[in-house]
Amino acid sequence: MHFIKLATVRVNSFTVNGTENHERFWFKVRTLTSCGHGPFSPTLTVSLSTIPDQIKNVETSIHDCSLKICWEAPSDGRKEILAYKIEVQREDKELHTV
Repeated sequence: MHFIKLATVRVNSFTVNGTENHERFWFKVRTLTSCGHGPFSPTLTVSLSTIPDQIKNVETSIHDCSLKICWEAPSDGRKEILAYKIEVQREDKELHTV
């Protein structure tokens, strides 16, 4: 594995911008003083996972006295989709969560 110098900062945090979904990174960090460098930290492996994409192709249909809503499952962001939260607003009434 070949590491490249990413940044030198004067604080104890750093944000890596411009990353892509599903990328994997390996990081290690060390201090620098006027006397030289300290040893590197243990290598940390980070795999990016994201929140699910927005639901697409939402459709509704009416059957007798009921309303059916269906949608296309989104990309799951590398995490199993556990549930879908459905909210409804009836005309002139408060919001209900199903």
